[in-house]
Amino acid sequence: MDNIKTHLRKCRFNLNNWEEVALNRNLWSRMVYEGTAQQETDLHRAAEEKRQQRKERSTTKMAPPTTTTRTTIHKCPHCNRTCGSRIGLYSHLKTHK
Repeated sequence: MDNIKTHLRKCRFNLNNWEEVALNRNLWSRMVYEGTAQQETDLHRAAEEKRQQRKERSTTKMAPPTTTTRTTIHKCPHCNRTCGSRIGLYSHLKTHK
């Protein structure tokens, strides 16, 4: 019963007389349709608001672009290929074995 009332609250039903309304099938069907449509609209609106907040946070927290210069160059002694990292050079050297 608590679970039903929770869902009815989300659909903006009047919890005082919902059992009486449920006896009238046409009225109940219309209320369920309208209530679930409203709940769906609320969920979409909340999701869009969250999305906008995340967007705003990500744009304000973005660090200014920095220029990085690579001071260490890893060259292959066999073919003079330049690797970006030491581990890259290590795996490249395996091809020469």
